[in-house]
Amino acid sequence: MDLRVTAEILLRFYEDLAGRGLVEALPEIDPRSGWHPMHDRLSFRQNTLDQNLMDLGISPHPRVVLAIEGDTEEIHVPKIWKALEYSDTPELVRVLNLGGTDRDIQKLAVLAAAPLVSHKGTDSTREFWWLIKPPTCFMVAADPEAQFAPGEIRKTRDNIIEQIGNALKAQKVKVDDAEIQTLVDLYTWTQSCYEFAHFTDEELADGIIAVHPTCNGWSRDDLISALAYWRNLKKDIKEVWKRGTWDPQASRVNGKWSSAVSKTRLAEALWPALEQKIRLAMIDEAVPVPEIVKVVQRAYYKAQS
Repeated sequence: MDLRVTAEILLRFYEDLAGRGLVEALPEIDPRSGWHPMHDRLSFRQNTLDQNLMDLGISPHPRVVLAIEGDTEEIHVPKIWKALEYSDTPELVRVLNLGGTDRDIQKLAVLAAAPLVSHKGTDSTREFWWLIKPPTCFMVAADPEAQFAPGEIRKTRDNIIEQIGNALKAQKVKVDDAEIQTLVDLYTWTQSCYEFAHFTDEELADGIIAVHPTCNGWSRDDLISALAYWRNLKKDIKEVWKRGTWDPQASRVNGKWSSAVSKTRLAEALWPALEQKIRLAMIDEAVPVPEIVKVVQRAYYKAQS
């Protein structure tokens, strides 16, 4: 590289002389004639680094920021990515663990997806704005609760779009909401939490047994019953060890466990079951694709486009 830089300095000195008419101009090299050392000259770019990297197609900024709610999803998403044999390129999709559904999602969305504008451009049919970095889509996959509850998610989406619009207005840019909407994608599971949406009560019970030393003295049947109880009430799986469940035969409440279940260890224990579902869905169209896999696929194809 030092030699290339030195050669470029000498060539620019020569071009300066040629511009003054003191020497003959450098010969034009026809690119169709094959490779020539002059084809590898160092280029000059007057824009910002982000703009130049974007023009060259090597920008490190992610095309999609996929925000997932918790530790279980954070462990599963990279494994799903690998199982689907997607290319390991971090500039495509970046995963962000929200750590719950009560985060200030609007500020995160603006930071991730609000476009940074350079200047206005025109072509034969319209005006447009050049961007400093590639556009980024902000995707969320979360439990249907709090700001992502069925009655709140539309409001949450509208607020995000409004905040991104405000960030553009601060750059003296006004665009239609329809354009901003392509940068926001919110998804919620069809059941009350990620685990219930992807695993049966039996699979969850076996996972809990595998990672918890005592299960508070519960049998596998007790666990399955408790999981079904909280699933039917549309609650989170954590209620099993946080509050126990009603035992109709003994007419009592099996209360809080002495120690909680590790969600990260449970995620690892559940992965073989999820991987099996992915493999089956790949070879049999009749097998439903797990929801989290659909989200990862969506993120990947959005990043590509």
